[in-house]
Amino acid sequence: GKSPVDDPENSQLLYATMTHIRDVKLATNAIKRIVQPIRDFCQTLKKYKVTPEGIAELEQVPAKWDDVIRLAFTEKEKILPLQSEEVLKIRNKIDEFAEELRQFCHEFRSKCPFGPDNAIAEEW
Repeated sequence: GKSPVDDPENSQLLYATMTHIRDVKLATNAIKRIVQPIRDFCQTLKKYKVTPEGIAELEQVPAKWDDVIRLAFTEKEKILPLQSEEVLKIRNKIDEFAEELRQFCHEFRSKCPFGPDNAIAEEW
């Protein structure tokens, strides 16, 4: 697929890639737990000379999963500078929002919309 490194302005692609890398990391323990039972199953089938369709693919699961982990790690290293840039963008947005909030609070306090000068009628 397309890498965020190829399109550094595409933040959605960066976030999607980060999500996929996280998913690989989360799935790793579950995959590790099923690899040995898959190997044992394949060995048992071979022992009894049973060769169902798809056994070759089952035997390749551990190696293919190792390839997935390697690719995820490689991509993670590639996108690290983009992640750092994204962190700076988010921090800048937070700082801008904090400044807007500070200005709003200052204006709100100085104009005080609930003061007697802003009342509709004196009966209140």
